[in-house]
Amino acid sequence: MANNGFAADFSIRFWGYKDKLKEKSAYEDTQNIVYYPDIRQSVWLLICLLFLLILVGIPLFLVGVWIDYPLHEHPACQGVISAVAFGLIIKWGIGKSGRSFSDICPVASVDRSKYPLMVFVILGLEILLSEADNVLRTLLPAPEWLMNQLVDLVRAEQSLWGSILVLIVVVPLTEEILFRGLILDGFLRKYSVPKSIVVSALLFGLFHFNPWQFVAAFVGGIILAWWRIRTGSIVPCIFGHAFKNAIPMVVLGMKIEIRGYSSDPTGPIQLQPWWFDVIGVILFVTAFFALQQRFAESQQHYEV
Repeated sequence: MANNGFAADFSIRFWGYKDKLKEKSAYEDTQNIVYYPDIRQSVWLLICLLFLLILVGIPLFLVGVWIDYPLHEHPACQGVISAVAFGLIIKWGIGKSGRSFSDICPVASVDRSKYPLMVFVILGLEILLSEADNVLRTLLPAPEWLMNQLVDLVRAEQSLWGSILVLIVVVPLTEEILFRGLILDGFLRKYSVPKSIVVSALLFGLFHFNPWQFVAAFVGGIILAWWRIRTGSIVPCIFGHAFKNAIPMVVLGMKIEIRGYSSDPTGPIQLQPWWFDVIGVILFVTAFFALQQRFAESQQHYEV
């Protein structure tokens, strides 16, 4: 009993509200309410999304063949494809859930003093995940075509504004509305808090379709889901995602040279300097617990 009490207290203090696992009101039981989406339904949503991404991209591919230019590879066109496909899936999913967009993706006001701490959490996480990626690519080399594709997008080889549109606008908006909005909302109304966070982050990582992006997406998904719950708003999630995607572009644009971080990922794999990793640990750990303290003081959280 003592362990159960500790677990409940930890859930309330850390995640922001009591774990709702297996708790249903008498009204919900009598009305036979079914929350959408559950895990299986979320997997089908993502399969449909993948199909739509391909379907929407086909016309641009055919036009590109006709004009002898790879339109489907241009960042701006990729942004349009993602926006249309994600938008259709999100609209359909919200309709199935029976909830309004504002219920699933609230934009509640968040104390501005929390945002600097969120920035430091993301900065520390970026450093640590970069080193984790170096280790992973040492053990499991990434295919050259994938690395070239990612590098070209970050370096804005084809279009600076196109890359900004995709990485800092479209991707954060669409992915956060889907994963930390629709999917996480459905999970939180059906499963325990830890399960909802971990499984939604797992789906987010798997949707990147390669092991080299999975780790960063999975860990980032957990952090962003935590913010979503503790602030009761989707805004910090979009902000954190956009900021995370902007960091490599800013570093490359400012020509900051740090071995293993800003060096060419298509070249020989190098580990980051030890002092850089230490900075990452200090930034992440310090900001993480300071932010948790701010959350505990504010008592602001997601309402099931």
